[in-house]
Amino acid sequence: RDAQESRGLGDVYKRQYLKFINILLHGHGIDPGEKGGTTPLRYMMDHAGISLCNNTVRKILSEVEDV
Repeated sequence: RDAQESRGLGDVYKRQYLKFINILLHGHGIDPGEKGGTTPLRYMMDHAGISLCNNTVRKILSEVEDV
């Protein structure tokens, strides 16, 4: 039962993080559902020295869009 509760709590936190990311994206004028949204994000990540592949970025944007 504890494992199920932990998983549920993890889902709650994940949704909160995704909502937070969504707000930040919109604050930068990026619509997670819009085609080409990965380009400005890739530029920001490269500038910050963060490396993520395009597929990972798309997956995260898809999850953000679904929240």
